[in-house]
Amino acid sequence: MYMRDSLTYGGRMQTDQPAYQMFYAEERAFLERMFVDHPTIGVRFDEFLAMDPADRHGHAIDFLKKTPRHGWVKRQVKDPESVFDHVEELAAMTREMNLPADLQGRSKGDMRKRLTSMALVHDIPEAIVSDFTPTCPITPHDKDLLERLAGRVIFQSTPHAQELIEEYAAQETPLSHLLHDFDKLAAVFKALEYEGIYPQMRGKLYEGFRDYAVPRLKTEHGREHAQSIERDAETICQAARQRHLQQKFGGMRF
Repeated sequence: MYMRDSLTYGGRMQTDQPAYQMFYAEERAFLERMFVDHPTIGVRFDEFLAMDPADRHGHAIDFLKKTPRHGWVKRQVKDPESVFDHVEELAAMTREMNLPADLQGRSKGDMRKRLTSMALVHDIPEAIVSDFTPTCPITPHDKDLLERLAGRVIFQSTPHAQELIEEYAAQETPLSHLLHDFDKLAAVFKALEYEGIYPQMRGKLYEGFRDYAVPRLKTEHGREHAQSIERDAETICQAARQRHLQQKFGGMRF
């Protein structure tokens, strides 16, 4: 009890700092509660709020390039992708995918540009709030709100990026539904690749990620892509294995 009371007091002091006046009173109360349960997040908010707003995005990227994705670490995958690797891979997927015909709004070109821009910022708040997985002790609501507030800090000087973070977290637009689907499917695809690269992982990654992701897909486009991954599962595994061996042993053929 003493430790929790001490942390609560520290949280109140922290959110009383002038930098936290960018948040509404109820948001500061929420952050105070989060800092009690996740003290490291409070340290990270302080660190970013002390920086010049123009420097925060670059600092976040540098941090995320060195931060392995938590889901792979928990499953003991060797040399897993970083959070920023995932951001870039998801953005690449949005550039290449066929967009559904029923997207609302402007031209497909404009929609693709917005979708790619959203992909490039969607996980940047994790530089402050960490890479929570579905099994971490935090509710989806609290995770989303933390990421929205962290996005407001990182992109304080870039309102358009803040808007994209808000759209992604709110999950109320066709584009955000599509990106959430492909965010899940990127992990399913990566699980297959890791099973190909590391034969000892066969049967330990793909099915679990697939079974979590597929029932939660919101778009027909996402479900169709999940089916294509299922059809090509062995090909994806073998292609990843071949690339890995070529990188490891140079120009040798296998």
